[in-house]
Amino acid sequence: MRLQDCHDSLVVDEAQVITLYNRLVRYFGALRRASLCLALCWSLSPLRSVAAQEKATDTVPSGSLTVRVRHLTEPVSGAVVRAASRGALSDSVGNASLRLPAGPQRIIISRLGFVPDTLSVEIVPAADTAIEVQLMPAAVRLAEVIVGASRVERRVQDEPERIEVLSGEDVGEKTIMHPANPMNLVSEMPGVRVQTTSPALGGAGIRLQGLRGRYTLLLADGLPLYGSSSEGLGFLQIPPLDLAQAEVIKGAATALYGPAAAGGVLNLVSRRPPRGGRGVHELLLNQTSRRGTDGLLWSGAKLSKQWGYTLLGGAHHQTATDVDVDGWTDIPGLRRFEVRPRAFWSDSAGSAAMVTAGAADEDRQSGTSGSALSPAGSFPVTARTRRGDAGTVIRLLTKQGSVVSVRSSINQQWQDRRYGDSTESDRRGTAFGEITLSRTFGKHETLLGTGLQNDGLSSAKLSNATYQFLTGSVFGQDTYSATERFSVSTTARLDQHSRYGTFLSPRVSALSRFADGWAARVSAGGGFFAPTPLIEEADVAGLSRVRGFSLVSAERIAQASADLTLTLGPVEITGTLFGARLNHAIVVSENTPTPGLLTITNAPTPTRTGGASFFAVFNQEPFAVTALYSYTRSTEWSPELARRVETALTPRHAAGLDIAFEEDDIGTRVGLEIFYTGRQRLIDDPYRTVGVAYTTVGLLLEQKVGSATLFVNAEDLTNVRQTRFDPLLLPSQDPTGRWTTPEWAPLEGRMLNAGVRVHL
Repeated sequence: MRLQDCHDSLVVDEAQVITLYNRLVRYFGALRRASLCLALCWSLSPLRSVAAQEKATDTVPSGSLTVRVRHLTEPVSGAVVRAASRGALSDSVGNASLRLPAGPQRIIISRLGFVPDTLSVEIVPAADTAIEVQLMPAAVRLAEVIVGASRVERRVQDEPERIEVLSGEDVGEKTIMHPANPMNLVSEMPGVRVQTTSPALGGAGIRLQGLRGRYTLLLADGLPLYGSSSEGLGFLQIPPLDLAQAEVIKGAATALYGPAAAGGVLNLVSRRPPRGGRGVHELLLNQTSRRGTDGLLWSGAKLSKQWGYTLLGGAHHQTATDVDVDGWTDIPGLRRFEVRPRAFWSDSAGSAAMVTAGAADEDRQSGTSGSALSPAGSFPVTARTRRGDAGTVIRLLTKQGSVVSVRSSINQQWQDRRYGDSTESDRRGTAFGEITLSRTFGKHETLLGTGLQNDGLSSAKLSNATYQFLTGSVFGQDTYSATERFSVSTTARLDQHSRYGTFLSPRVSALSRFADGWAARVSAGGGFFAPTPLIEEADVAGLSRVRGFSLVSAERIAQASADLTLTLGPVEITGTLFGARLNHAIVVSENTPTPGLLTITNAPTPTRTGGASFFAVFNQEPFAVTALYSYTRSTEWSPELARRVETALTPRHAAGLDIAFEEDDIGTRVGLEIFYTGRQRLIDDPYRTVGVAYTTVGLLLEQKVGSATLFVNAEDLTNVRQTRFDPLLLPSQDPTGRWTTPEWAPLEGRMLNAGVRVHL
């Protein structure tokens, strides 16, 4: 097929949209046809109303508007121009024409890769009005960060939903600090904590505003490529060299992304091919003082005007290390390989597509170190993980100005684990498909969609933990921009879960710019979570010990938050209040009714979280300063104590300060990080019931030399290490099989890493 034929086939009309829906109906199968057809009718009903409005226009005064879309002196083709429920695409010379009712009209101009623009125009009856609009590339105006975590691409400043973003040089800094995984990527966001769930193997989860990591959904370019939870090893297998930015929505986001997002969403956005004709090829080599080695290659280029690609390949090795020389491994041994190619397509009309595939193979070893013995003898802990996935994201613009988006993905993970003499194997997978239709009607931007997701875990020896969930959904979102200073977004989602039933999840967010430099946001939402046997405790003791999964019911969450932001030149300050209530929360009993087993039940009282956070940024070259503080209070039911207790491993107080100096002329960057972690309640620790507050300090030095960047990074200069306070190893084996206490402070201690990042 010629490229022009491909271009013509993707500039579709509404009839082609219907055909696309019908094909997806057949693909999803008869089980979900009713919900898909319902969503289709719902999607097309606004289009019928548009036709009626256009017919009615003949009887009211109207005028024509021509919008000339430019970037500097060059025309911009394929820009979407929308007003009064009508839309048009700019042609090859950058012009778009609309016939609009007489009077004041709000015009919205958007184009993929450019910062959207909005302006007001007075339409004169029976007259021709012409205006010129200058669009700026999103990559040029660094302050104009475009986010898509709320499903519609907008400037982060215009999004009613509170979305926190890490992008640009901040991602580059975190890449150098931890090339193997993105643990540091979200460390500068208040209320976000990467909590280690398995000290032996290093598994971790992302806790948002005090809720456990299983309630956080991890997405890659809006796709669940790593499964339906942030806990475990999946998050630790993503090299940050492949990322452009990280977007976080805190609080119940079930209305946006389904039951796996009951506590919030972390969306990792991949790097795109460079805009210029010349490709970018980077090699990163890194060595740590704790005998860890990383090698990464990233390549990206435009193959033609429409096609481009990126490719990531990596190899990592970490020697199992017993830092405190007590016979137990503090840093697990690691061997991992990963590869991820992506193909990108876009046309001059604004349609775009991405196809990706990925594979990883990882071995982790921990437990007793070398020939050392635990009090009960040798106790190895190992995990072999193999992972494969594929996904597509397609965005089509119709001739009438609607946007059709199709997202789909599939992933499979095979894992073999060993806990001493006990072994277990399982296969986990997620298959996902979704289609949405969005369009602007006057001051409303409406999105309607339907989706289907299948999650499962299978194992020949783990019948107690196997499951297969099928969830069909229909959802809608409307963003009403009453004025340039006030907008509100309303989302509702209906999920039909194959095990837990039918649930309606609403969410409302509002933005008010009530004065120059001030912005206030409020959000409230509710949803549900579909429990699985993949609890934090199973990361340590194994899935074979989990019981009670067949008897639990769905968890329900209600959440609210309020933010106030002040911007004064290079300074931006944000304060946040938040709270959540989780009913029927899953709790784990280790002593009843059967000692040695992990019995999960629904708690008789809710889990409650609440708190406040403060975030301030000063950014004026050559300095950038970030300060943050969060207060979090989380309480949950304890089956052993039969009362409410403070949630373990949740510090009430956390603070951080990041100071960076960057001088582009000489290619030098210096960064200083100071992080404080307050006291936290501990469980299953015979040495203490409350952890010690501690402060860590890090220093980063970078220097560009030609096409290479040399770097040295020092982590934890204060040498905070949990084993300097208490042993990690238990005096005797826990009834559940554990040999270690939970990890509440770093185990690595002071560590240096150095390397080079070369542009080939």
